[in-house]
Amino acid sequence: MVTLSMYKVWIFLGSGFMLLISGILVYRPKGKVACSITGGEGCKVAGRLTKIMFWSSIIIYSTGAFFAYALVPIMKFLGI
Repeated sequence: MVTLSMYKVWIFLGSGFMLLISGILVYRPKGKVACSITGGEGCKVAGRLTKIMFWSSIIIYSTGAFFAYALVPIMKFLGI
């Protein structure tokens, strides 16, 4: 845990960058060949699942960032 807390800035920057790349790949897909082969049904199901997983990851990332960076300053401001 100490090692993770020492490098939390780099961990959050790296994971944020990977989520950014993932979001670009989810919302700007390049490959249309696989969808045309299967009639598009497989791509609809996979695309929906991919978007659900992406937004779940964003929620988990945001929760972690809140607890890692924002909670202590808020508690100090409120005097808790």
